[in-house]
Amino acid sequence: MTESEQLRSPTVVDTTVLSNFAYTGDLDVLDGVPARLVTVAAVHDELRAGVENGYDFLDPAIEAVERVAFDSDPDTALRNALDRGEAHALSAADEHDGTLATDDRAARELAAEREISVTGSIGLLVQLIVDGQLGIDDADKVLRRWIDEAGYRAPIERISDALPEDYREPGGRR
Repeated sequence: MTESEQLRSPTVVDTTVLSNFAYTGDLDVLDGVPARLVTVAAVHDELRAGVENGYDFLDPAIEAVERVAFDSDPDTALRNALDRGEAHALSAADEHDGTLATDDRAARELAAEREISVTGSIGLLVQLIVDGQLGIDDADKVLRRWIDEAGYRAPIERISDALPEDYREPGGRR
């Protein structure tokens, strides 16, 4: 996929999602997502600041999204309502007809109000399963690590609870 294709309909990842995958050492799971994961300079800045403040687990996250990064110009309402990274990521998703990947409730609500597609950490796992890049058991292990190790407040206990109703894993398992 060319950079031009990536920017046409990117999934713009914010710091919360990247930190979930990074905290438990699961950034490699994102390699299965089609090459359209992008971020904004503000998120890179937040990740770098985290590393400088002793959160070394974030260092690999900086490299994980280095593929494509672009600037955005959030409006005043976004800048006033959200952290810098979320505001810029939401603005970029809007500007590039993309999807915002965030677990931040306020950012998700603003994206919905603006009719911007939204996903999150769990949504990315679901996408990987549906695309055949990750098995349900492996996704459940990632989710369990987030809950047990990172204190992630998941709205589900098992990833199968978030799969589309008609999804069947190869072999017929739901």
